Amino acid sequence: MVTPAPMLGLLVVSTLLAVTLDAPPAQAQPGGVRVVTVRAVADEMYRAQPGWEAMLRRTIRTVSDIYERAFQIRLAVHDVVPWTIGRGVPIPRILARVRTEVSAGPADVLVLFAAERCEKLEYGFALTFGRYAMVQTGCLDAALFSSIAPEAVLSHEPAHLFGAFHPAAGRSTR
Repeated sequence: MVTPAPMLGLLVVSTLLAVTLDAPPAQAQPGGVRVVTVRAVADEMYRAQPGWEAMLRRTIRTVSDIYERAFQIRLAVHDVVPWTIGRGVPIPRILARVRTEVSAGPADVLVLFAAERCEKLEYGFALTFGRYAMVQTGCLDAALFSSIAPEAVLSHEPAHLFGAFHPAAGRSTR
C-alpha cells in the first residue's frame, strides 16, 4: 500500500538505507553497485496505453537512477511479458494469479504493471522479502496526490521486497 508523499519518502529512504547498510551485497558488481533484475509484466489495460512499453521501461529506469545514486542498487529489465487478467478481478486474486501463472524466471523480482484496477487508495503491493510487486496506474483518485506517479509507487514497493515494512499506525518512526 502506498502512503501520501511525506510518509512515502520517509519509508523509502529510511528503510532502504537501513537494509542497504545492514545487508551484504547479493550481487556485488564492480564499483559496489548491486544489480536487481526485473521481469516486468504488463496487463491488458496497461498495454492499451499508447507507448506503454517505453513508458514502463522509462519508469524502471527513472527509479533505477534514484536507487543507484542513493543506495548503489540498479534495477535492470530482464524482459517484458504481456499478461491478461480480465475485468473485475480483485487485487488479492490478481496477486495470487500472477504468482501462480507467471514465473519470475531467472529475474530477481517480478513487477506487475496494471492499469485502472485501483482499490482503497492502494497503488502498489509487495510482500516483505518477496519476489513479486505490483504497480498500478490510471487511478482516478491519484489526481488528489500529485506524488502518486508510477515512479513513486515503483520506488516504494521494492523497499518491501528488501525487507521494509510500514510502521504500525500511531507509532513513531524513530
